[in-house]
Amino acid sequence: MPDAKTALAVTGYQRGTISPLGLGLPVIVDELLVGHSITLGSGQVGTIIGLQADDVIATFGAVVADVSE
Repeated sequence: MPDAKTALAVTGYQRGTISPLGLGLPVIVDELLVGHSITLGSGQVGTIIGLQADDVIATFGAVVADVSE
């Protein structure tokens, strides 16, 4: 995770609100999320978006990998 200043500079969003929707950046999804419902930042503090991880993977051509500890 980038520090707050870098996250804002790269995405235009505050950390905690960053979403892959519309950014044009690569999307990486942890393999444990496949087949599950997830929530994403919406770009607004206190507002989230609920989606199926598989839909996000398909829509964004996300890379699925073991990225959690």
